[in-house]
Amino acid sequence: MDRLPTLTWVSLAALPAACEEQAGPPIQRVNAVRAEPPRLARPEDFCDIVAPRGSARAFGYPKLASVAAPAAQGRWRWINVWATWCKPCVEEIPMLVEWQARMEDSGTRVDLVLLSLDTDDATIDRFRKQHPQTPPSLRIEDPDRAESWVVSLGLDKGATLPIHVFVDPQGGIRCARTGGVGRADQAVVQRILSGR
Repeated sequence: MDRLPTLTWVSLAALPAACEEQAGPPIQRVNAVRAEPPRLARPEDFCDIVAPRGSARAFGYPKLASVAAPAAQGRWRWINVWATWCKPCVEEIPMLVEWQARMEDSGTRVDLVLLSLDTDDATIDRFRKQHPQTPPSLRIEDPDRAESWVVSLGLDKGATLPIHVFVDPQGGIRCARTGGVGRADQAVVQRILSGR
């Protein structure tokens, strides 16, 4: 028993000498760990429904309140289904507006279309007065019937808000996703909306 502390002490005393005998240049802290290069985000990992160009189902708006469905402009559309009572929806809208502006500045033409599940226009108007950065929004005429439209997108009827639908210039649904997006998703969203 008495030898164990002595051996431990001798072993620890020898460590500095062993550390000084290095072959080659000292290893720097930043070079000590090999890191894999970051993987590009893939639409298949981001989208609940993903379709290649030419095989995407056609996008159609549900029946809208007060207005006719907007005509396609021959460019990408990012349909964001939201509601004023949906906290993740409300939190992400300023970021979506920012991303859309950045994409436009970099040459990727995208229409960001908000589509609300609120029951009346007055609720949306009040919300927009409190949050002036929120763009105008279309509204589904009867939110209780939105379920069948969600299924027509290829999503489950119990899909949760927010819902993101990326429609290519030919009118095909290239990606549909339920749930919010975050800053880490910007690269994959850019990739989808640039057609890659």
